[in-house]
Parts: sequence; C-alpha cells; structure tokens
Amino acid sequence: MNKSRAIILFFLTLTIMVSSCRDKGSPSCYILEPSNYSFFGKGEVVEILVDADDPNGNHLEVQFFINGEGKHSTTSFPYRFSWDTKGYEKGVYLIKARVIDSEGLVHSDTSQITIGISTPRLITADPSAVTLTSAVVGGTILTNGGASVFETGIYYGTIEEPEKSGDKQVSSIIGEGFQTSLTGLSTNSTYFYKAYAVNEEGENFGEQKYFKTLGNELGSFTDSRDGRTYKWVRIANQTWMAENLAYLPQVNMLNDGSKYSSKYYVYNYNGNSVSEAKLSDYYQEYGALYNYYAALNSCPSGWHLPSDDEWKILESNLGMLPISVDNAGWRGTNEGRSLKARSGWKSSGNGSNISDFTAIPGGYRSPSDSSEFETIYSNFWVAREYNITGAWCRYLYYNNTGIYRGTFSKDFGFSVRCIKD
Repeated sequence: MNKSRAIILFFLTLTIMVSSCRDKGSPSCYILEPSNYSFFGKGEVVEILVDADDPNGNHLEVQFFINGEGKHSTTSFPYRFSWDTKGYEKGVYLIKARVIDSEGLVHSDTSQITIGISTPRLITADPSAVTLTSAVVGGTILTNGGASVFETGIYYGTIEEPEKSGDKQVSSIIGEGFQTSLTGLSTNSTYFYKAYAVNEEGENFGEQKYFKTLGNELGSFTDSRDGRTYKWVRIANQTWMAENLAYLPQVNMLNDGSKYSSKYYVYNYNGNSVSEAKLSDYYQEYGALYNYYAALNSCPSGWHLPSDDEWKILESNLGMLPISVDNAGWRGTNEGRSLKARSGWKSSGNGSNISDFTAIPGGYRSPSDSSEFETIYSNFWVAREYNITGAWCRYLYYNNTGIYRGTFSKDFGFSVRCIKD
C-alpha cells in the first residue's frame, strides 16, 4: 500500500508541474484601448491597442474581432487596429482581441463599446494677430460626434465662462479647422474665449483660453531745437508722436513750391516771417506743412520720418488684415477711425482715437499754390520715394474710416508724424 501511494503521489505531482509549466508558457493579451463601456460617435475611427506578450519569446499573432467577425490580424508590434465605424449602425459592439503564439497557445480579451450620436468634440485654438482692438481666434473639430456639424464659432467676453454671459460670433467656415476675427474690442483688456460646434445632438465647447489686447503708453518729450514739447504714444513696440510736427526753421510762400529742395509752409499763411507764421491759429492747432524733402530732414534727434513698413506695422496693430496692408488706395475698416481725434473733423467724421494717435484734419498745401481741405483731410509723408518726382504717403478723410495708401508729387505740403528710432 505504501508503494502504491508513493506512485500515485508521484504522478499527481508530475501532472501539477506540467500544468504549471503550460500556464506559465501561455501568451498574455490585454486591450489597452478603448476602455470598457466607451462611447464613440457614429463614423468615428476607433483605435484598438493591444498589449500582448509571451514569456517564452514565441512568435505572436494578434487577431481583432468585432461582434465575432474577424477584421484584422498582425504579427508586428505595436499591436494596433484602426476600426472605421463609418457604415455601422448605432448600438453596442463587442471588441475581441485574440493572441496565438507559435505553439498554438491562445489568450484573449474583450471590451464593450457603444456607437451613437454625440455632440462634437473640439479644441480651442491659440489666439493670433492680437491688436489694440482685434484678435483672430478659432478651433479644430476632433470628431463630429457621428453627425454633420452645421455651425461653428466663438464665445468671448471679459468674464470667464463666456458661453454663459459673453458674446457669440459665428464663423463663416464650417470644417475641421475654423477661425474668425473678433473686432471692436477694448484696448488693454483681457478676453476669455471658447470655440464651439453644433450638430443635431447639440452644442459642445473647446477649452477656455484668453488673450489681452494691446494697450498704449503715453508720455512727452521736448525738442531741443525750439523748446517745443510734444506728446508721444507707444502702440505695441512703436513710439509715435501724438501731435503733428511743428518745427519751422523757415517758412515759404505758398507759391514757392519744389520737388527737389526743402520747403516749409503754414496753412493759409503767405509770407516769410517765421515768428509771424507761428502766431497763426492754424500753426498753434496743426503745426507746420512740409514738402517731401523737408519732411525727410525735420524730425528731432532720436526720431525719424516713418517708413512704409513702419506704417504697415502700425496699421496691423490697429487690426488691419495682412491681405490689405500691402494694397494701394483705401484699406481696412475702422483703422482710420482709430487714428482720428474725437473732435475737429467735418460733419460726422470724428474718430474714436482709441490709439491715442490723435490725427487732426490739417489739410495740405497743394501745387496749385493754395491751402486746402482743413477739417477734411489729414495727410502724412512716408519715407519712401515712388520716383524722382513722387513719394508715398498716408491720408485720412472725414468721410472714410479706413487709411489711404498712395503716392503724391513731392511738392505737396503735408503734415509729419515722427517715429522714435
């Protein structure tokens, strides 16, 4: 009996050891993504990721099944299958991954998901082109939730959670990526915003982001040449004179014009006395007028006549779109209004002056030997020649809210705004 018991015990132990070795040699299989009971919008791509291993280093094949139907197999790591649910009906689906090693040992795992219609999923894009009064914002749709997106846009305001109490701007673009330009904003102010998208299931939002519009810094300096004090304004990274230049080393008769040498004028003054010209109401209000060559050489030390590119930077900081800044003629929407003073312009031509540039309508001296268009035009020379007799300028008009970019004969007498070096 003792010998028989020993033999039985030996075979039982051997059976347990063999079984244990087989268990240790079986491959492992775990579905890492998607997690059990996940929800996906109809038409979304479901990324299925499997962790598979064999303790003996055997060759592995991973098979993927949807509701029992084989869809894909791979022997390459990472073990992944992208299941496109386009064409599948709403409902519950069972994902199964099965691992087979080269010895024929098998292990499997399952994950249950639901396919239906949900609100879109999206992210809010970072802000760009932030100016004194505008910014470009937008979003990207990650998935439409299984239904067509028919509206996208932005909620924005100066209080967090702008979808509750802020303004709403619908984007003209309905697509995976969309953006819109927010205009008419307050200077030096923080705005919060969220992208949104809508389908038949409802509305959903991206994360909240924020930006701060540009602000102005004000100051003054004294021109050592004549002791006159000028206001200046810093707009973004530029410092501009906030008054017209009034430097007057000489004064010319209105009929004394030139395209090739410096000439200085005072509106409606027709004499040669500098002291007398400086007593005029016009000079006190609007400063002096300069032909192109005088304008090039009249700014105080540390300042200069702005280039065409420096004007474009100013216009961009005011909100002018990149597509417009290089154009000639009238450009922009309200950038001219942002430069204009709040008073002094004809009829309803006053501006908002949110830039603190305070452009005043001083008119100009024309080659027809006359002063014209006070309260109607504000003209400024630009340090860029067009040809031997012409140069570029900017001007504002009482009945237009944009900024004109064009060329004029060098013998016109225009105002000057200097920019800091």
